[in-house]
Amino acid sequence: MICPAFRRDLPLNAPQRDEILRGVLASVVREKLYAQLRQKLGVVYSPMAEYTTRDMKSGYGAYEITLVTGSDQVEPMRKALDEILADIARNGVDEKTLELQREPLLTRWKTARAENGYWLNLLMQEYLTGVRSPEKSDNVPELVKSITKEELDAEARAAFIPEARAELIVTQDPKAEKR
Repeated sequence: MICPAFRRDLPLNAPQRDEILRGVLASVVREKLYAQLRQKLGVVYSPMAEYTTRDMKSGYGAYEITLVTGSDQVEPMRKALDEILADIARNGVDEKTLELQREPLLTRWKTARAENGYWLNLLMQEYLTGVRSPEKSDNVPELVKSITKEELDAEARAAFIPEARAELIVTQDPKAEKR
């Protein structure tokens, strides 16, 4: 299993659009990982990529990727991952991939609004930040639709840099006792 993360803090007073931009970029990364690592190479079943904020008050945030595979595939997968992220940072996001990600993001948002966890998260954010923001719920579709290729390209160049990377690799020792 490979779990790289790229720290990319989001200040407390940052516009909601900045967080949505990062969510869109994470969705694009997930799609690229799926296409390359699952469909083309067959080394991972369900790649995960997301942008998360862990502490509302400190502004800590990171792009987090999780790739589960056999120990013998860690290095080939790591190399492929590095190539994918370098390509996104260097060449940007193509318009087709961006457009293909908008609808699933909006569908997930609509589904989440029907569940208590979404609203509890908004209440928690309000409690932690002291900022009441009911509009955070209502303007998501417009914000997702307004994200541009140029914004994603700039974010990818800023985010996927070696200085921001931390990585956890978990493997199974083939000689270890199985239980």
